[in-house]
Amino acid sequence: MRTLLALGGLLLALLAGCTEPAPPAPTAPSLPSASAVESPASWVELARSGGYTGDRWNLRVDQGERTLLPQDRTWLFEQLGDPDFRALDEQYVNEQLRDGYTIEITVGYQDGSTKKVRTTDPSTDRPAVLTGLVDLVNRLSRQ
Repeated sequence: MRTLLALGGLLLALLAGCTEPAPPAPTAPSLPSASAVESPASWVELARSGGYTGDRWNLRVDQGERTLLPQDRTWLFEQLGDPDFRALDEQYVNEQLRDGYTIEITVGYQDGSTKKVRTTDPSTDRPAVLTGLVDLVNRLSRQ
């Protein structure tokens, strides 16, 4: 019995020495805030329709929303504020295309103006800034 008491006391002494506070749990990385995206664009509506089945897809994203992954939202609003995008014509359409898609990008800017660009996909005749946006629309519409 005395041996059990001695072992119990030893165990208590060992446990008492193990009362160091645990290190703080790691925190999840913070997402970029809406203010991290510096763009004159306030919102965008992305739409994709067509194909041989007549698919329709659309998405509205306000700059402060978490609708998209942070890196997609940041890239998107950077492109929409780029002077190359703002200088685009209203249409880059292949009238001969059958069973393709029509993609419309409508942007609202902080100054109250809007811009709408319409293109067809696939297309080989459109500016690079628009091609990147079409690629994003196609990826998002398939998720």
